[in-house]
Amino acid sequence: MNMLSTVMEWNKEAGFMGFTETQQSMFTLMVVAMIVLFAVIMLWGGACVLLVGKKLVHSPAGRNRTSLVAVAREGRSFIVPLLLTQLLRFCFTLLWSLLLIIPGIIYAIRTTFYTIIIVAEDTAYRAALRQSIALVRGHTWSVLWRLAVILIVIYGPPNLLSLLGYWLVEGMHDSAMLTMDVVDAVLNAPATIIALLAVVALYDELKSRNA
Repeated sequence: MNMLSTVMEWNKEAGFMGFTETQQSMFTLMVVAMIVLFAVIMLWGGACVLLVGKKLVHSPAGRNRTSLVAVAREGRSFIVPLLLTQLLRFCFTLLWSLLLIIPGIIYAIRTTFYTIIIVAEDTAYRAALRQSIALVRGHTWSVLWRLAVILIVIYGPPNLLSLLGYWLVEGMHDSAMLTMDVVDAVLNAPATIIALLAVVALYDELKSRNA
């Protein structure tokens, strides 16, 4: 997705390399379609990671094993619920933020486990958001600082390396920027997997407390 954005920016700066208006529109639509496709693939991948996380929580010794093909097949069914619930959450967060910034932030924190609830509890849309709110209520600030630690510890090092890399290739040949886009993805992909699994563990801990 970063590479597509980079190529799109180059074409804008170069006047779309002499493309006609029709060709510019077609190129833009193609890039947007590919970005949407990759976003859907990311949702699918996230659902698969959450499924694995759920299985690890319920069977930490590895006694309940499932093939990657089965996980991928099961994860595919969660793409639409995840996407629509994400849009719904965004709308509610925006509405709360229009009143005051703080309520919007609190709502975002309290609904942070909606993806796990969709996958682990097979509950989606407003019900998933409400369930996350009920789970986090009374633990909002505890969840906030734990999420902050997860993000800083897991995403901090790879993103610092990426920033350093982008700084080093600035002004170099265009291919160097595309190479850094790949490096950035390689660094952040495993970080995202680890972060999702860490949030699953936090969710399981909160559920145990509220049981």
